[in-house]
Amino acid sequence: MNLPVLKKRFLAFLTVLTVPLALMLLYSCSGSSSYSTRSTAPQVMINAATLNNWVTNGYGTDANGYNKLVILDVDSASSYGAGHIPGSYNLDTGSDLQTARSNGVVSTVSQVPTKEMMDSLIQRTGIDEHTVVALVGNGTMMNVGRAYFNFRYWGFPKERLKVMDGTKSATYQGDYGYSLTTAATPDPTPSTYSVSSLTPDVSVRASLEDMIGYAQDSDPFTVIIDARSDDEYNGVARKTTGSTSGTYVAFEGHVKTAEHLEYVELHQGDNRANPLRPENELIAAMAAINLDEDGTGISYCRTSWRAAIHFLALDAVLGWKAQIYDGAWIQWGQMASNDPAIGGALDPSSPWRTDNSALSEDITYNKADVLPMDDADPFVSHANWINEYDKAICGTTPAAPLDRPVDVMVSAATLNGWVEGGYGTDSYGYSKLVILDVDSASSYAGGHIPGSYNLDTGSDLQTTRSNGIGDTVSQVPTKEMMDGLIQRTGIDAQTVVAFVGNGTMMNVGRAYFNFRYWGFPKERLRVMNGTKNATYRDAAGYSLSTTATPMPTPSTFSVCSLPQDTSVDGFRASFEEMLAVSADNNPATVVVDARSANEYDGVVGSTSVSGQNYVAFEGHVRTAEHLEYVELHQGGNRANPLLSAGELQAA
Repeated sequence: MNLPVLKKRFLAFLTVLTVPLALMLLYSCSGSSSYSTRSTAPQVMINAATLNNWVTNGYGTDANGYNKLVILDVDSASSYGAGHIPGSYNLDTGSDLQTARSNGVVSTVSQVPTKEMMDSLIQRTGIDEHTVVALVGNGTMMNVGRAYFNFRYWGFPKERLKVMDGTKSATYQGDYGYSLTTAATPDPTPSTYSVSSLTPDVSVRASLEDMIGYAQDSDPFTVIIDARSDDEYNGVARKTTGSTSGTYVAFEGHVKTAEHLEYVELHQGDNRANPLRPENELIAAMAAINLDEDGTGISYCRTSWRAAIHFLALDAVLGWKAQIYDGAWIQWGQMASNDPAIGGALDPSSPWRTDNSALSEDITYNKADVLPMDDADPFVSHANWINEYDKAICGTTPAAPLDRPVDVMVSAATLNGWVEGGYGTDSYGYSKLVILDVDSASSYAGGHIPGSYNLDTGSDLQTTRSNGIGDTVSQVPTKEMMDGLIQRTGIDAQTVVAFVGNGTMMNVGRAYFNFRYWGFPKERLRVMNGTKNATYRDAAGYSLSTTATPMPTPSTFSVCSLPQDTSVDGFRASFEEMLAVSADNNPATVVVDARSANEYDGVVGSTSVSGQNYVAFEGHVRTAEHLEYVELHQGGNRANPLLSAGELQAA
C-alpha cells in the first residue's frame, strides 16, 4: 500500500475518533476559534522594508517584551566588508556557521556549531536575553537558513528570530533600492549571555542513527526530503563526491524512501537569490511529496546547506515539524566498506554501513568508476613531455634570460601609489604597468584593485595536460593560453606585470610561476605581499572597485618574444625529474612537501578525493622535507603577507 493511501486511512480513523471529542469540547467551552494555528505562531520571515524600517527607526519593544535587535549578515568576511546591512555584524560563513564534529562513528565536516562557537558569536555581537536576532544572507538563502537552524538547535525560540526573505544584494539593495554600506559597524559591548541559558532543541537535528531509523521505518508521517539535483538523487557517479579532504564519498544514491524536492523549487522563479514562494505554494510543493502539517520533514543534501531552505520553509514559514540531517550525503555516502575497491570509511562488518538496499537506493560506487588514467602509457620512454614540448613550441632560439636584480614583492602602499599616480618609467626602461587580479571572475567582479584586469583562476591559471604517461589536472598553461591572457590585457614589450590575490596568496604564486616558466624575467614582475581584501583594503585602508576596467587595445605580444631558458628546466620539475630526485641523495637538492601533516604522514583519505583528483595511495616523496605552506606566512595565516627574508631563510 502506498504512503498517501495509508496516510488517508490513518487520518480517516483519527477523524472518526476525534470528531465526537471535538463536538463535546465545542459545546462544553461554548466558543470557537476563527483563525489557524499558523496565524498565532511567531512571524519569522520579514521583508526588506520591515528590516530597513528597523535599521532606520530602531526596533522598539515588541509584544513579547524584547527591546533590542541585532542584525547578523551571514556572509564571508570579505564579502561582508564589500557591502552589508547598515549596523549589522558579520556571522562569518567560514568560522561561525559550521565545524567538523564526530558523531561517534566518524568525524564529518559542516556540522552544527559547538556551544563554545555559539557563545562566542552571541557574546561578541552583544546578544543578550532581551535581543531579537535578524538574519540576512547574500547570493543565496542557504547560509541564512543554516544560521537560523543553528540558533533553533541551540534553543532560540522563533519569537526571537527574524529572517529577511531574499538576499541583501538581490532583494534589499536590488529590488527595494536600499543602500548597503562598507562602513565597519562599531563593536558593541560584549555580552555574557550563553546558550546555557536556553534549552537546546535537539529535535530539529537528525543524527546518523536517527536517519538509519527513518530509512527503515514505514511511518507515513515521516518524510525524508532530498534537496539535491536530479543527478545527485539518482546516483549518477561522482555527482556528490567532493574535491577536498572530508567531502569524498564512496557511493552515490539517496537515502531509502527519500522524496526528491530540489531546494530551488521552493524559491520564487526557481532562483535561489529570490524570496521563498508564498505559503500556499509551499504547501502544494510539500503535498506533492506526501508531506502535510501532521508530518515531519527531514531534509538533507550534500552538506545540508541546500537542505536549510526546506527547514526555513517548514519551520519558519509553515510552522510544521522539521529536521535537518546535517551529516548529509558526505557522511551517509562514506558509511561504506573501507575495502580498496569501495573506498568507504568503515570496517566491512560495521553495523553503521549504509551502502545496502535496506538503507539506500540507486547505489553507484565512485571508486569503481574512477579510472582517471585509464589511457595511460605505463612504458613510455620519457615523462617530461610538457617541458620539452613548451621549449620547442616557439621554434626560436632567443637570447639568454635576463637576471637583473629587482624587488619582486611590493607593499599595498606601493601598489596603490601606482594605481593613483601611474607607474612612470623604471630603472630598466619599462614604462607600462598591467595589474592582474588573480581571482575567480565572480569574486573579481565583487571587488578588485582599481584599473586591474582579471586573471581568472578557473580558465587562465591552469589546464589539463599529459606528461607522456597520462593526463593530469592543474598543469602549467599552454603557450596559447598565455598568449591569450597577455594579449587581451594589453601586455607588451614595455610592460611590467603586477599580481594581486584574494583570500590566499596561493593563486598569485601560481600566476607568478606561470609567467616565470614562460620567460618573463623577474624585473618585469611584481607581487603584492598579502591579499587584496585582508591587506590592500582592510590593513592598508585602500578601496576596491566594482567598476569594470575598460578593456585595453589588445597587444600582439607573445611568450615566444621572451628570452626563455631552453637549456634546462629552470622552474618546473617534471614527473621524470621527480623520480630521479627522489632516488638520489644529493644534499644540494631538497624536495619540500607543502601539505598538511596528515597528508605528509600518509593518513588515509587526507589527499584522495575524486575524479582526476583521486589518488590510489597516500604518503610523501622519498627524502621530502615537510614545511607546510602556511608556516611561510606571518602569523601562520595564508591571507597575511609572507615572513621576512630572514625568517624565510630560517624556515
